[in-house]
Amino acid sequence: MKEAIFDPSLLNRREMLLRGGKGFAAALSLAAIGGPSRRDLLNLLLPHAPFPNLAGAHLISFEPKLEAEAEEALTYVPAVDTCVLTCGLTLGPCYSAAGALTRRDITAGATGLPARLAFRIIYADTCQPVTNATVDVWHTNASGIYSALSAQVCTTGANVANQTFCRGVQPTDSDGMVYFDTVYPGWYSSRTTHIHTTIRINGTEYATAQFPFADRVSDFVYRKHPLYNTRSLRTTNNTNDGVFTSSNLQTYIFETRYKDGQIQIFKTIGIRSSTSQSLCQG
Repeated sequence: MKEAIFDPSLLNRREMLLRGGKGFAAALSLAAIGGPSRRDLLNLLLPHAPFPNLAGAHLISFEPKLEAEAEEALTYVPAVDTCVLTCGLTLGPCYSAAGALTRRDITAGATGLPARLAFRIIYADTCQPVTNATVDVWHTNASGIYSALSAQVCTTGANVANQTFCRGVQPTDSDGMVYFDTVYPGWYSSRTTHIHTTIRINGTEYATAQFPFADRVSDFVYRKHPLYNTRSLRTTNNTNDGVFTSSNLQTYIFETRYKDGQIQIFKTIGIRSSTSQSLCQG
């Protein structure tokens, strides 16, 4: 059963059809002719799945007095069309094939704000979900460090070559969905906060890109969360990043919500139907 990333009442009809397919279409038709309310039907189709207990004090939410403020500050819904081709962006220097372990929980001991990361992979030309594609993700921990490598540019000197936090691979389900349980990424010098991903089908790369967060989302986490606010304030954000520009930022930026002590992160990625088709560059 597909998991609830966001409150279904916030989704419009087109988005519900894209995410839920025939099941949603049937529910909307029933709601239109009477019977159970539209909201009740949608809540049945998108049950609220609890965030798993990742067992450890290393995953910490905001202080209770900040919960309401966090819900408002960490909600961001970009105005983008979901059925478009996601243009490629640089792989970056911090990818590690050795760290690409098949697993959903990619915390691996990392400390930080609990995060549920979800991608929906679709064919851009048809809007249909891509089943059994592999989604490879990697990002920094709360301190802005990548695992599984020794290069200074990725680790700032930390000894993490034998660790694999914040890296993993998952296959898409029948709805094109894939989920990871992780922590909110920390910042590092010269880059805005982001998450990397590569999409493959039968081992062939179809798309590689990076996805940033709204600046007000990252700023709230870095100023208010006890596992992030001990660092100095970041010097690079979406306005002066070297990869994202004012013309492409909204295409890549994550949709986010904060609920029940976790930040929920979502993005639709549109890929080519065939590798014979040209891949645009962002």
